[in-house]
Amino acid sequence: MKPRKFITTMHDLEKLCVRIRKSGIFGFDTEFLSRPMLNTVNFLRGPLDAELLPITPDQTIKKGKEVETYLEDLVPPKQNKNFISLTNIITSLEENNIQVVTFVPPVHRYHIDNLSENQQQYFSNMLELISNENNIPVYSFYEHYRDMEIWYDFIHVTTDTNYPYFSNDFSEILLKEILS
Repeated sequence: MKPRKFITTMHDLEKLCVRIRKSGIFGFDTEFLSRPMLNTVNFLRGPLDAELLPITPDQTIKKGKEVETYLEDLVPPKQNKNFISLTNIITSLEENNIQVVTFVPPVHRYHIDNLSENQQQYFSNMLELISNENNIPVYSFYEHYRDMEIWYDFIHVTTDTNYPYFSNDFSEILLKEILS
């Protein structure tokens, strides 16, 4: 077995992106991979220049329009184009000895409460399939902060440094995986 590789330089990232784009295996537009360095710099610059996301009162979040049901057309995972694309990405990364972990971000309780049991089970089944078929860990914060008053909106926790719960928990996962 080859030793695991980590993407440690922009050059490594660019080489991987070129290989991914040339392979054409993902079934979606990979144009964003044509300039990984610029995209990465712009991505990192954005949050550094952005204002902090304040905590939004719970009642304001509840009144928001973001709570909508979706995923009503629940095709089997093996036929779901997003599942297939993600599986292809994981396979390509693993073929290049790049360690893969799955991370599920937290969402507000109003989002979770508005999904049917069928939709929630479908999501859980997809995560389990990804983990089992690829032998990779899934770190889920899906319901972890659901009742805490640390939300900016349905899918974003505050970036206020007085509420570092998510940042601290996520950092622990990253360190665990990097050091393992």
